[in-house]
Amino acid sequence: LSFFVFVPDWPGAGGLNLMDGPGFQGYRRNFGEDTFVLAKGREHHYITGVQFFAEAGQHAEKRYYTVPHGTRVYVLQNDAGAKRWPFSEEQQEQLLEHLKPPKAEA
Repeated sequence: LSFFVFVPDWPGAGGLNLMDGPGFQGYRRNFGEDTFVLAKGREHHYITGVQFFAEAGQHAEKRYYTVPHGTRVYVLQNDAGAKRWPFSEEQQEQLLEHLKPPKAEA
C-alpha cells in the first residue's frame, strides 16, 4: 500500500498528533528529521473541489487557490508499497515543485 496524506500544518491539531504519533511510525517514508514533507504557505496550491458545484464548475480558474498556511504531506507505505513505489529524495523535491502555484503571466 502507498498513500499520500495532506494535512494542514496547524500545530496542536488532532490529525497532526495522530499522523506524527507512533501508530504510523513504521509507515512514514521521507527524508531528513521530519516525519513529513512540508509544503510552505503561499508556495503551493490546491484544487478546491468547486468543480462539484454546478454554478462554478465550468470556471476552471476558480478551482485553484494558493494556500496561505503550510501543508504537511505524509507518505505512508507498507514494505511492499515502498518496494514497488519507492519514494526518493528526488521525488520529494518533484512533489513540492508540482504543488507550486503557476507563475503569474506578465
